[in-house]
Amino acid sequence: MVNVLILGAGTGGVILANKLAERVEGDVNITLIDRSTRHLYQPGFTLIPFGMYSVQGCTKPVVNFLPKGAGLLRGEVERINPEKMVVIAGGRKLTYDWLVIATGCRPAFEEVTGLDRALYRSAHEFYTLRGARKLRQVLHGFTSGRLVVSIADMPIKCPGAPLSFAFLAEEFFRRRGLGREVEIMLTTPSEVFSKPEVAKTLEALAEERGIELVSEFPLAEVDHGSKRIRSPSGEEVPYDLLVVVPPHMGSEAIINSGMGDAMGYVGVDKHILTAADFENVYALGDATNLPVSKAASSAHFQAEVVARNLAEDIAGSGIKARYGGETFCFILTSFTEAMVVGFDYENKLYQGKAPLPLLGPLSLNKITRGNHIAKLLSRWLYWHLWLRGESFPYTGGAE
Repeated sequence: MVNVLILGAGTGGVILANKLAERVEGDVNITLIDRSTRHLYQPGFTLIPFGMYSVQGCTKPVVNFLPKGAGLLRGEVERINPEKMVVIAGGRKLTYDWLVIATGCRPAFEEVTGLDRALYRSAHEFYTLRGARKLRQVLHGFTSGRLVVSIADMPIKCPGAPLSFAFLAEEFFRRRGLGREVEIMLTTPSEVFSKPEVAKTLEALAEERGIELVSEFPLAEVDHGSKRIRSPSGEEVPYDLLVVVPPHMGSEAIINSGMGDAMGYVGVDKHILTAADFENVYALGDATNLPVSKAASSAHFQAEVVARNLAEDIAGSGIKARYGGETFCFILTSFTEAMVVGFDYENKLYQGKAPLPLLGPLSLNKITRGNHIAKLLSRWLYWHLWLRGESFPYTGGAE
């Protein structure tokens, strides 16, 4: 019996379990380990504050999506010993033949000075279920002043989410007749978006909508008393309501096990997705140091590659699939329109229609109603198809 341990039952881990189960014979034991038995639809967190999604609609039992024969062990991953091929989780010692690290990344609120005193008081966030739910209450009670959305540092989960939040907030208050009473600002540690063509479109739209963009402003400190944020150089921005996008780091178990970089991200071969320094170990999704967006679509494409390669490893064929850096990102520009951006390791934007040429329904790099409908439909597809192992609908996926 070959024992495969998958650390993490998030998007990458669950999709991988389903895809791997399709490719291996019955003498392979697949076990997922996670601190929770609930699976979270994290792309929906941005929409909860505006009442577009409910908390209940963004969480379901993990076991609903696991393939037949795969097991789920609830427990915190504490440490990994790759030399002995052992994982300590939930106080148990587990051995493996193959390990897949899909532990994701976590909001590191503690990395911003003063944020602990301001969080859930004058500062809020939408990167946790608790935070998104609380922010919904706060937004409905906010009637005037400056709303600042501040990205502390990169990388973060879904780089398009803060932009989506700012655009949705502007329309949210405008629809309530508060457009002149509420000022919206977005601060970023670097450029507004990594692709200049996309950044140009979004910057023009922000100017049209009266959203002030402040680039080159890493968030170093939150002063709850004076309601100001500061950059490392001492530049200050006052706020009445702060929505902070905290720094993100990898799992503490990865750091404690000496398997990651300073941020806790696992180094991997960017095409094969094997761990760079450890045998019989793969890593995927937000847990890696891959130079791609930490997004659900990236994890989906990577899970396909890892499933293929791991199945071939178990079979002893030596055949390897390759991940080309494919990723897609939705940016909601209003309650009725959205932009979809796609790119890969070659850093060139995908153009035209996707997933079907000429037909779409996605219009890449354009702001359309069809893209918005596709964004809302993607939650249904996620729960009913993609999480269960159905391929992401793009022909340029894994080779």
